[in-house]
Amino acid sequence: MVLYGRKGIIRVSDGETITYPDEDKGQPDPQAGQSFKERKAEAKKGVGAEPRIQLWFRLADEPDLGIFKFQSGSWSLVSDLSYHEVEEELADLSEDGSKVRATLALEEVSFVAKNGERAGETVRYTKPTLTLHGKA
Repeated sequence: MVLYGRKGIIRVSDGETITYPDEDKGQPDPQAGQSFKERKAEAKKGVGAEPRIQLWFRLADEPDLGIFKFQSGSWSLVSDLSYHEVEEELADLSEDGSKVRATLALEEVSFVAKNGERAGETVRYTKPTLTLHGKA
C-alpha cells in the first residue's frame, strides 16, 4: 500500500507494517485493521494509501524473451489475493528460492449497479487475476 503526497511517496506498507521511509520502518500502518472498503474510501478522498502490486515474471514458453513487470493498483486484485491468501502461499512456494508457475490473466467483469450514482447502469471493467500452480 502506498500513500502519495504532492512531492511523491509519503509511506509504503504491506497493509500492517510500514516499510518506507526508513525512519518509520517497522511501525504499525495507521490504516491497519481497516476494511478494504474503508481503505478504498480514504484513498478516494486522497488521504489514504492505494494498492501498488508489482509482479516480475518470465513467459513459461519463451523464457529467453527476458523478465517482464506487471504493475497494478487494482483494489479487486488486492482483495482477491488477500482472500485467497496468495501472498502466504507464494512465500511458502518460493522460500527455498524455487520459481513458481502462475497464470496472470485479465478478466472482463460486468454487472448492473443496484445503488449509488450508477444505479441501473451496466458497469464494465477488466480486472487482473493471479492463479498459482505450484513450483516450476
